[in-house]
This record gives sequence, C-alpha cells and structure tokens, in this order.
Amino acid sequence: MSKKIPAPSSCLPPLKRLSAFDAAQVSTFLGHLREIYQPEVNGYRNASPTKAAHDSGYASEASDDDEDDCRSTSSSASSIDVLRTDRFERSIAMKWLTGLVSHGEEWIEEGLSGEEQNERIRATEDAAALLAACSGTTTGPLMRTFDFLRSSHLEDNEDRIVIHIRDASILSQDHTSVGLQTWGSSCILAQKMVQSPAAFGLQQRSSGEELRILELGAGTGVLSMVMAKLFTSDEAQVVATDYHPAVLDNLRANVSGNFEGALSSSSHQAPTILPLDWRHLHCIASTCAISDAKQEAPFDTPFDVILGADIIYEPEHALWIKSSVELLLKRDLNSFFYLIMPKRPTHEAETASVPETFPMAADVRKNGCSGDEGKTLKQIAILDISEIDRIVGTGRVDEIQYLLYRIGWV
Repeated sequence: MSKKIPAPSSCLPPLKRLSAFDAAQVSTFLGHLREIYQPEVNGYRNASPTKAAHDSGYASEASDDDEDDCRSTSSSASSIDVLRTDRFERSIAMKWLTGLVSHGEEWIEEGLSGEEQNERIRATEDAAALLAACSGTTTGPLMRTFDFLRSSHLEDNEDRIVIHIRDASILSQDHTSVGLQTWGSSCILAQKMVQSPAAFGLQQRSSGEELRILELGAGTGVLSMVMAKLFTSDEAQVVATDYHPAVLDNLRANVSGNFEGALSSSSHQAPTILPLDWRHLHCIASTCAISDAKQEAPFDTPFDVILGADIIYEPEHALWIKSSVELLLKRDLNSFFYLIMPKRPTHEAETASVPETFPMAADVRKNGCSGDEGKTLKQIAILDISEIDRIVGTGRVDEIQYLLYRIGWV
C-alpha cells in the first residue's frame, strides 16, 4: 500500500510540547514537510532499483513495465500536490517551522548528550531550509545526490551514475540566476539518455573520433556531468556552458565536487566549463554567413550533440538558441539538438516560441528548402517531438507536460 503524507495540520505537534520530542522524532515531522514542500530537484525523485516509484519522467510512449517502474500511485502523489498548493496547510507548516527555529537554541541545549545535541542542531538547520522553501526563498546552498540507473530492471545498485549537486540561492533581484538551482527537465532528459544512449545518437562515430557534446544553459551541471560519466575520457568531450557569472561559479563547484578528490577517476574527463552568450552568437549569425563565422576553441569545431533543458524563459531566447545551434551543430544527418521544455500555463509564450522559431522538417522538405541528397544541408528544423506526460510528484506542480524536441539539419 502506498504511503500517504499526512497534512501539517493533522500531524505537527504543539510547539509547547517541543521539549518532549528528541531529534529523531522532530526529523520525522520535518521529513513529512520536506516531501510536501521541498521535493527533490524541484519535484524530481531519484531513480531506484526497486519497484518503488522513482518518478524519472519517462515519455508517454514508454512500455507498461517502464510505467510501473516510475509512476507513484495517484492517491499518495495527488494528496501531496493538493497539500503543496493548500494555503492553509502551508501557513500551518510555516508557523510551526518558525517556532521550531526560534526556540531551536533552547531545545538544542535540552539534549541529553553531545550526539543528541548535534542531531538537534541539524534538525534546526533543516527546519530553516524548509521554512525558506515554504516561503519561496532560500537561506543558502542545498546539497543533493542523484542516481541515474542504466537500466530500469537492475537487480543490483552498481550500474548507475551518481551525481552530487549544490543548489545555490537564487539571487532575489536577478531572474536570470535561475540556473543556480536544478530543475526537473534536466534530470528527466538525463535519465532517458542514460537508459537509452544509442536512441539519442550518443555513441562514437564510425570514424573513431570522440563524440563532442555541448550543453546550452547547463545551470547546476546535472546533464553535462551525467554525459561525462556516461563515456570514458577518450570516447567523448563534454562542454558545459552558461552565461550568468554566479551560475558559472556554482557550475564549477559542482564539477569539481564530482570529478576531483575522492570522486576523481582517470577513466572520466570532467566537462569543460565556459561562458557562452546566445545573443552574441545570434548577432554573428545575423551579420555573416554561417560558414564564414569564426569561433574560438572549443567552439571552432562543430558538435555532434547539443543539449538544452528548460532553457527558454524569454520568447526571444528561442531565436538566439536557433542561431547558436546553426553555428555550433555539425552539419550532417547524425547530429542533433535535443531540447526539453516543460509546459507551464504561466509560460505559454515561451513554450510557443519553439515551434514558431524552428520550422518542422516536413514543412521545410515540402517547400523545397532542404538539402538534396549528396548536397549541403540547408536548414535547422524540428525532426520530431515527444510528449512526456507529467507524472504526479515529478517537476513543479504547474508543469503539466514536457515536450522533447529532436532538432537537426534538413
């Protein structure tokens, strides 16, 4: 039977009885609140080798076995979504967390041992982080660990890619700093690519040359680091890019934490981290022929695969990205740009900007604008679109569906 998360109003004890509860008991209450108000990666749940739901967000055309492996039961997950959007329950949770934090010092001192006091300190810090999540702010970085299974039917836990992520605080005065936190789309795409790399063209070319992979708007780096760990150092080169300086600093910290020190491996090469300005590339593409544009390394050599996860949050971004892909994607029939976008009612213009900017391949061919066989490919276009139904508990509540675009030359 699936676990049902209790409502804050029905499970949180009166704060006047706080001294009667030890750290383990308080942590249990915090765990209930965390499942409601601070779901992993803004809603993404880590993969699990068991039949327990891991909400990795497989496409709607997945097999029944895949659905069983990733979908939670509707009664449990639906109640979480209802609680998360219930203003009364949120106010109860925030009031309780505020009281716990304000009385935390006194409660910590009441601990009967040094170990218990340390556990109470951690619980109080967790309460502060949860309070920030409930109020829509953050008090500091959060550390997360994510597992990406290479198979959905593993009997052991070894064949997986593990990524440790630092989600930093979003700068309150700068909406462009959203890349400081991990969003569900990157994890959904990463899991799909880990389980079926060949389906995405993620394999060495027949020439034996290493695969060149570029991520646009890498954010915290989940997708780029998964790609780097999916291949050995002589099989692929991964370049992770972003624009915002604070995002790039956090990205460097995440890559360092996953590829240096105790986690270093001679068989995997860390992603190269570089700034990239889409608007600048769009200006280049607008003023000269694509073939004449000159770029500095590593952008002077085209990429086999380009990735983008939830990277359009202004309508003009689609046009800038299209120009960037035209400049940076290898011009052949085996190179693709994969773009995953959540559909949000509040961001309909951004969602609509993709098909408005990138033509459908069928229309390009119909209009005679594609390259003929054996001749130069002429235009970037949408080859196909996969609809990924939202699984309750995966992604933000307002993400009603995901669209995965495969874009390439025609």
